[in-house]
Amino acid sequence: METQMKKGPKLKEAREYWIKEVQKEYFGLELQALQDGLSLPPGSTVARFNPSLEDGFIRIRGRLQYADLPRTQIHPLLLHCGLHPFEESMVPQQSDRSHQGC
Repeated sequence: METQMKKGPKLKEAREYWIKEVQKEYFGLELQALQDGLSLPPGSTVARFNPSLEDGFIRIRGRLQYADLPRTQIHPLLLHCGLHPFEESMVPQQSDRSHQGC
């Protein structure tokens, strides 16, 4: 039982680490701009999603900001179109991938 309880936080930390790594790999310029408080680079393919930085993650802002939904659904994580093996492993965990523009 105790071993099972220890896995939860470690799994969450690992998931968060890999999400940040994937975002850094695919959206490095956007991430840097958001961290520096600057506009997104010209020609950014994710500008249309109005991304913002929250707890070190790039999240999508949009029309749902006043919806009565969990924060993670109102401002979902920005992920690449499933080309990264980590993202492929997350597909069953993501209830709605339509925000990604794939």
